[in-house]
Amino acid sequence: MTDDEKQDILNRIAETYMEPTEKALQAQGGAALGFMEVLMAMGSGLAAGVRGLPWEIGAIITGRPTGKEMAEKYGLEQSDGYGFMKAAESGYSPKTHEGRAAAELLMPVAGAIDKGIRWAAGVPPYLTGWMPGDWPQISHAAEQTTYGYLNLINPFKGIRGIQNLSRGGLNRVMGSDVYLSRMQRAGKTGLTIPWYRGGKGFQLAKMVPEAITSKFLNLNPKNAYLSEVFNIKPLIAREFKRLEEVMAKETSGSKEWNRAYNEYLNEAAKAILNIKSTDPTSPIIKNLEQSLEGHVFPTSFEGGYMDIVNQPQILSDLTQSTLPTEMLDHIIPILKAHTKEGMESLWVTKPLMPASGHAIRASAAGSRVEGGIQINPLKMVDRAWASIWTRNPDAVITKDLLLQEMRDINARGNKNTAPLDVDLAERRIRETDNYISVGPHSSLTPDRLLAHMNHTRVFDKATGRGVQWNTDWYRQGSGSEFIDSVLEFGSKKLPVVIDITNMSIPKVAKAGDVDFNVVPVGQLLPKMKKGEKRHELIIDEINAIMASRDYGWMTKRGVETASYPALRGGTLGAQLEEEPF
Repeated sequence: MTDDEKQDILNRIAETYMEPTEKALQAQGGAALGFMEVLMAMGSGLAAGVRGLPWEIGAIITGRPTGKEMAEKYGLEQSDGYGFMKAAESGYSPKTHEGRAAAELLMPVAGAIDKGIRWAAGVPPYLTGWMPGDWPQISHAAEQTTYGYLNLINPFKGIRGIQNLSRGGLNRVMGSDVYLSRMQRAGKTGLTIPWYRGGKGFQLAKMVPEAITSKFLNLNPKNAYLSEVFNIKPLIAREFKRLEEVMAKETSGSKEWNRAYNEYLNEAAKAILNIKSTDPTSPIIKNLEQSLEGHVFPTSFEGGYMDIVNQPQILSDLTQSTLPTEMLDHIIPILKAHTKEGMESLWVTKPLMPASGHAIRASAAGSRVEGGIQINPLKMVDRAWASIWTRNPDAVITKDLLLQEMRDINARGNKNTAPLDVDLAERRIRETDNYISVGPHSSLTPDRLLAHMNHTRVFDKATGRGVQWNTDWYRQGSGSEFIDSVLEFGSKKLPVVIDITNMSIPKVAKAGDVDFNVVPVGQLLPKMKKGEKRHELIIDEINAIMASRDYGWMTKRGVETASYPALRGGTLGAQLEEEPF
């Protein structure tokens, strides 16, 4: 082959392969130039948009939206100021053909993302739409704050949020983010109306911004670590520290100290119950159990109401007490009110606060007069039984005898005491061969986790000695069955707290053998070493949790968190159409 023939072959190869490659390189260069211009537009749009953030914050505070769409949606006056999107429009716009083509390619994607985020941001105001009255400014603020937060979070965070939602519903996503105690908290001044009375609607509405604030604070990797490894959310971590400061200023055992420790222990209890009821297989449970579980919920049982009906001694095992089946037959039907058909219950024992439960017993026994009539059946039975045995210690107590004594008390009259609601007592008293029970009666207790509890007393007829059962389920307690059901949707178990204590008819109870033996919940707690104090141990354990670090985990989450806002903000800035913030 001659040199000319060899050169001809090389020329053909160049024509076949090299020319298209050169064209491809030119196309790639053009695309790179276009996307570089888009990146410049994104960066300048983000930088320019930051100038509008003060106006956006002002719009949230004053209730005057910067965008026309938001103003029309909530019927509010539009602000004269410019917002993020208006400011972002002053950023760099692509000048080349390739840059405009790349921007047009990205614009539908960016627009779709923004519409999805805007839709999600409208969920919080929708959920609070049940509140009486019109609250357009609050709804606008909730939507804009949520929108801002969602623009900051990495999609991976959104995926984790969806996973949590699928595992345990809204209760899993936000149940631990909000304060347990609502209006007046230990060490705080202000309104003292309990949140579950006159201020309920307002306090429930406040849970939404609390949850949003907590999610914002979780952008800090340290806060995210405590949230996802121990279920201790940012606001609650701060509340632990604040309550510790309150206790440090007060004398141990004083009224305010007891209030602070009550809230402290029950915030921990809330974190445990939230994760155990919504995500029973979560590794968070093991992390909490190692430190706190035995000191907050010493015993537990997982099962449905029918499990207890078929095996009443489950209650004896749960309380580690000797309780005859006849006594349990008085209690089991009442427990059904704390269960939901089709949902398994998590039955637990818990030390009621303040410690030792004296305040719970006082709450149960307190007089309750409505319409000039005594409606506490526990108090009515105490009074009638004591009256009978004061006159005749040998009288055999029966339901009929107690009811007749109540009628006689009403007939005799007493200007210092209200007449008794005998019809109510008849519905609340039950009699079997050896026992008489009365209840349930609901009272507002000082225990911050449970608040209202049901109380039922079962007495041995022969001695007047018995057992008081304090029972309740742990729910959000909104007062609306629909709202509670929405919050609980997806939860796997419904927590039910059982507490029992010795009880007797005042002044007239008799000595003698009984076939039951009550073990107070305080005796179920882990034994303390000499010189140790349980509250100090619990505080130390919580402090150890909050001081724990996994720097590898936190670094990874920090990079994830920091990388997205610039990209997302730039994407907003690259949109060529005006979008209302």
